[in-house]
Amino acid sequence: MAFINTSLRKIYICAFMDNDQYSILESLIVQIGAKEACMHIETNSFAHAKIVDVLKRSDVVVSEVKKSYFKVDNIEQDLKRLLHADNNIVHNLPELEVKHIMGPAACLIHYLDVSTSDC
Repeated sequence: MAFINTSLRKIYICAFMDNDQYSILESLIVQIGAKEACMHIETNSFAHAKIVDVLKRSDVVVSEVKKSYFKVDNIEQDLKRLLHADNNIVHNLPELEVKHIMGPAACLIHYLDVSTSDC
């Protein structure tokens, strides 16, 4: 999971194990005050349907995005540009090694088009 606080200009990422009711996800949504969630919706997926239900119960708008938004091919370059950082700082982030963690961050960067905005 990834979320962006646009007023603080911070990107947060996390990974966690959840139960069948997605109660940890729901708790996290409430804690961060999420207003919108980007998801690639798979129509025949029971898990996706339950997650969408949790989001809607929490008054979170669900925006459907293309699966390609979650590609991490350019995430390292995007982070360098956003952080105004040198290669070593971004390259040494341990989170970059776990692609399923960085996919949501890549999606948000692409969806919000923050990699081309003036930071």
